[in-house]
Amino acid sequence: MARKQIRYYVFTPGGVGSGTVKFSGTYEKKDVLVIYNNTDNINIYNFADSSLGGSVSTSQAVDSDFPQSQDGVTTVTLDYNTSAMSAGDELLIYVESSELVTIPYAFGVDAV
Repeated sequence: MARKQIRYYVFTPGGVGSGTVKFSGTYEKKDVLVIYNNTDNINIYNFADSSLGGSVSTSQAVDSDFPQSQDGVTTVTLDYNTSAMSAGDELLIYVESSELVTIPYAFGVDAV
């Protein structure tokens, strides 16, 4: 499996068990590795730390936040209290992905 960074998400801060992070694609709990708040320099989810856990749910229904998603939507409900954070905070999200993408050359993929 390959690690993949999620760049497009919707962060909704809240108290313990009510803050959420939603992103395109269907991932199981075992696939969500880490969610880090870059703005506040705080780790808010880590698969290896039981105090930074949460629940993960997926939906195949059309979502207004991701109307173009063909792969469904994953929502992570955080155990961490994010009520003091802002919805505009920059998050760093990594998941395990079964798709492996390779780029043949370091200089890019320009037509040669």
